[in-house]
Amino acid sequence: MVFLRLLLAFAATPFLVNASKYPCSAIEDNVDYHGNDITYTRRVSAEYCCDDCAKTDKCQVFTWTDYEGGTCWLKHSKGEKKYAYGAKSGSIKSEPTSDKCRGIEANFDYPGNDITHTRQVSAEYCCDDCAKTHRCQAFTWTDYEGGTCWLKHSKGEKKLAIGAMSGSIKSDPIPDKCSYIEADVDYPGNDIASTRQAHAVSCCDDCAMNRRLVCCYSHKNTSHPEFIFATESGVMCLDFQPQQPVLLAEGCYDGTVMVHDVRNNVNRPIYTSTIKAGKHTDPPAMQLKLVNIVKDDTEETSLSGLAGGCCFDINRLSEHLFVVGTEEGKIYKCSKAYSGQYLENYTGHHMTVYAVRWNPFRERCFLSCIAGWTVKL
Repeated sequence: MVFLRLLLAFAATPFLVNASKYPCSAIEDNVDYHGNDITYTRRVSAEYCCDDCAKTDKCQVFTWTDYEGGTCWLKHSKGEKKYAYGAKSGSIKSEPTSDKCRGIEANFDYPGNDITHTRQVSAEYCCDDCAKTHRCQAFTWTDYEGGTCWLKHSKGEKKLAIGAMSGSIKSDPIPDKCSYIEADVDYPGNDIASTRQAHAVSCCDDCAMNRRLVCCYSHKNTSHPEFIFATESGVMCLDFQPQQPVLLAEGCYDGTVMVHDVRNNVNRPIYTSTIKAGKHTDPPAMQLKLVNIVKDDTEETSLSGLAGGCCFDINRLSEHLFVVGTEEGKIYKCSKAYSGQYLENYTGHHMTVYAVRWNPFRERCFLSCIAGWTVKL
C-alpha cells in the first residue's frame, strides 16, 4: 500500500523539462519586467513560457509567476526591471536577419545624428531596423523603456555609456574604384566637399560620384545640410537675394549662373544661364549678386576690354549707376541708361580689384580693395 501511494505521488508530479522548440535567453530568477503585457497563458513553470512567447505575435519577453498555479505574462518588450520574489523572466533569442552590420561595441554611445527610434529588446535587432531605414548608417541601443534602438545617419562623437550598445552598417565601395585604405594618414587641404559616412570604405562611393555640391545649413542642425544641390561644374561664388532670401544664385567655374529656390528642395534650378546663351565665358570667380530688376526696364549691357570683371556694386541712392572692378586694376563707372560704353574709369590701382562698395549715404563715394592689401576711397 505504501509502495502504491509513492507511485501515485510520483505520477501526479509534473515531469519538468524544457520542452521549448525555440531558443530562449537564460531565465532570471526573482526578476519581473513590469508592464508591456500582450496576453497570458497558464503554465506550471517558466520553462514552458518560451514556446508560448515565440508563438505569440510581437512577443519578445515573458515573466512567469505562481499566480493561480502558474502564469506566463507575455510582453512585447522589456519594461522596468524589478525585484519580485519567485518570479522568473526571460526573452526570445533571434539571430538578426541582416548581414550588413559590423561588430557591436559594448558601453559606447554615438550621441546625436538621430533619424528615428524603434523598440527592441536587444542591440542585435537594431541592425535590421537600421538596414531598412533610409539614410541610416549607425545605431545605439539602450534599455530605455525596455529597449530602444536609436537609428542615426552617421556616427557622432564616441562616448562611454554604461549599458549602451552601438554598431554600424557595412557598406561595400564601388568595385575597382578605390585603392587600399591607409590607416592613421591624412591628406590635408584640397577639399571639395564633405559627406557623412560611418566608415572610411563608404567614402569611396561619394568620391567616385565626384559631384559638385551646394550645401545649405541652418543653425538648427549644423551637422547636416538642410538642402543639397548638385552642379556639373565647381561653384565659385554664391549669394542670397536680400529681399527674397529663398532665392540662391550660384556662379560656376564654366561660366554658368544658376538660381535655385530653396523652398522646392529639388535639384532643378528655376533659372540657368550657360555659355551656350552667350553670357559668361569665364568663371564669375570673385562676386555674384541677386538684384531686383524691373521687368520693363531690362536691357543687355556688355563691356569689351582686355581684362575680365571681378566685382561690382550697384548704387543704392542712384540705382541706374554701378561700378565694376577688373583684373588689371581699373574701375569702370557704368549706367544702365548707356549700354554701349562706360561713363568713367579710375586708374588708381595696378593690381586685381577684389571688391568695390558704394557709400550708402553719399552717392558719389565708393571704396575699392585690391590684391596688394590696399583700400582706396
